[in-house]
Amino acid sequence: MEREPLPPTPPSLYLVMLLQYAVGGAFLPFVTLFLKDQGLDYERLSWIHLTSAAVASTVPFFWGWAADRWVRLDLLIAFLHFAGGTALLFFASQSSFAGLLGTYALVFVFYPPTNALIAALAYHHLAAPERQFARLRLWGSVGWMLPLAPIFAWQVMRDSAVGLDLTFTVRLAAVLELLAGVSALALPRTQPSSRTAVRGAPGPSYRSALGALLRRPGFAVLLAVVFLLHSSFAALFHYSPPLLEASGCARKWVGPIQCIGVAVEVPFHLALPWVIRRFGHYGTIALGCATLVTRQIIYASPAPLWLLAASYVLAGACVAFYITAASISINALAERSVRATAQTLYALVGSGLGQMFGHEAFGWIASHSAWGLQGGFAFAAATGALGLLLLTLALRGRGHFEKPPPLAAVTGERPIVGRS
Repeated sequence: MEREPLPPTPPSLYLVMLLQYAVGGAFLPFVTLFLKDQGLDYERLSWIHLTSAAVASTVPFFWGWAADRWVRLDLLIAFLHFAGGTALLFFASQSSFAGLLGTYALVFVFYPPTNALIAALAYHHLAAPERQFARLRLWGSVGWMLPLAPIFAWQVMRDSAVGLDLTFTVRLAAVLELLAGVSALALPRTQPSSRTAVRGAPGPSYRSALGALLRRPGFAVLLAVVFLLHSSFAALFHYSPPLLEASGCARKWVGPIQCIGVAVEVPFHLALPWVIRRFGHYGTIALGCATLVTRQIIYASPAPLWLLAASYVLAGACVAFYITAASISINALAERSVRATAQTLYALVGSGLGQMFGHEAFGWIASHSAWGLQGGFAFAAATGALGLLLLTLALRGRGHFEKPPPLAAVTGERPIVGRS
């Protein structure tokens, strides 16, 4: 078998993926510290994160439904970025608990759903998603690191004994998101999937395709795993910076330390197609789960600062082998006509309901228990371990997860007739 060349990935997809994650890299690593600087304790801070996760548990499904049924996906992504950039500017200007709560929730109406929608659009236009998507997604990792250099330089220049004002990071994110909106206007035109034909033949209706997806063996269990793993990942993502600072890390180094995990995502994403081909969807996701649990155990223990920083390598492995691999797996389970809905279901259960649970539990433990932040990470390790156990008991060797996918399904390779 020889590998036939695949159609090139549209350049606009690379640019939007780069800017998509540059927005998050500009403010999400610092948002918990930004909220703390406004005088919020962990209980009120967790309520802000909980509310944003509640928004993320409802809104994405609406956007996915609209993209699959009514609205051109490329135009929807552009609109959401323009609205999200405006919401970030409002968020940056707030200082009261109510103002921060309301505007941050508004940010989550528009920005996070674009992650699922850009993935859905990419799956529509990639000839072999399991071979090509990981390489496209690594541009997101590069984008995440892009704003950290100017943020670090700004922090060094503004460093003082009274600390650093992080409002700059939110305003930078707003500018980047407005640029992402402009760039999204160049994305390939993507009509609602349920209104288009696939290869000249009409596909199943939206309702029947969605019903088939929900009944597909392993899909419901995978969503339950996603719920547990994302509740654990919420601790890694939002509460690691305060623990680093509490462990003696200067604030200006928080961003560069997080870059360790993002930088290693690049080789991990390059390796992802081979890992899926070698170990299958179950083995790849299980590897990502195991790295997340290990990383949470380190943060739950009295580890030295160098180990806390180095363990971001495990965070990068989790992003590639769990978060990206789960997205690819869900796409493989879904019909074309419900791909956007499938990705937003993933966001609804994971970034929405899962993180709601994680924030509520972590905020309570950090505020009311003697173990503080480390107790929250111990709980995150336990929920991650439960997700890995459920994955192993319910999905290993079953259905879509029975064995590694055929070579052609992963790489897009087809046999060349007449050649040995």
